[in-house]
Amino acid sequence: MSFSNLELLTVSLIAIFFVLSSAELLKSSKMTHFFKIWNYDLIKIDLVKAVPLPEGWLYFLFSNQSFIWILRFQLVLAGLLIVVQDPWIVGALFILHLLVCIRFRGTFNGGSDMMVFVLLSGALILTGFQNEAQAKFGFLYIAIHSMYSYFKAGLSKILQRDWTSGQAVSAFLSRSLYPDIRKLSDWLRGQKTLSWISCWFVILFELTFILIPIFPKIVTLYFALALAFHLTVFLTFGLNRFFWAWLAAWPAIFYSVTTVRF
Repeated sequence: MSFSNLELLTVSLIAIFFVLSSAELLKSSKMTHFFKIWNYDLIKIDLVKAVPLPEGWLYFLFSNQSFIWILRFQLVLAGLLIVVQDPWIVGALFILHLLVCIRFRGTFNGGSDMMVFVLLSGALILTGFQNEAQAKFGFLYIAIHSMYSYFKAGLSKILQRDWTSGQAVSAFLSRSLYPDIRKLSDWLRGQKTLSWISCWFVILFELTFILIPIFPKIVTLYFALALAFHLTVFLTFGLNRFFWAWLAAWPAIFYSVTTVRF
């Protein structure tokens, strides 16, 4: 696939992430409990302490109604980004995503929302430079952060006894919102060998990501494994943002390990 097509694919996947996440939050905001938890009056004290802006500006940026308009604007820009790969649109989405994260006093969906900042930073480079020799650093930036995120996750797990002993996967499944998945957790808890294998499969899968730049031919295999891994997480926990955030990083990984030479 050509550089321009990979760029288009990356930017389009980022746009899809924002379409889905904006629609998700807009739908959630219509539920009666949403603004009971995330009401501006409840978070105002934290915002005043943490954000160095006048209180009037804070209300303008983070009030309940402003939050709705930010999500609507984000949704429109995401749709536009699929059609027009423009750095100004990418930059605007970066600012809006930052405002949403501040509104939640961190992130709404953990690592996936942080990963989107990496994707948007890389996309700014991709769309901001016409010369492929310069624009490729956008792919490199995304690829390095993405592969490191897998490796770091594996490194964290290998230091935790519940992972190395084979108990972590069943424990995570027990926290699922879906009754059938919780039943699967109960079954897996009784299959100690299978549980141990599943834990160590995840650990080794993540730790060995650093081998991809050394052995580029394995990138397709790891893409298939990553796709299955994130799809499984999505189906068991409903974490659709993780699926789309890391999927958007894969064109950069493919390009970087198969094309870039120093």
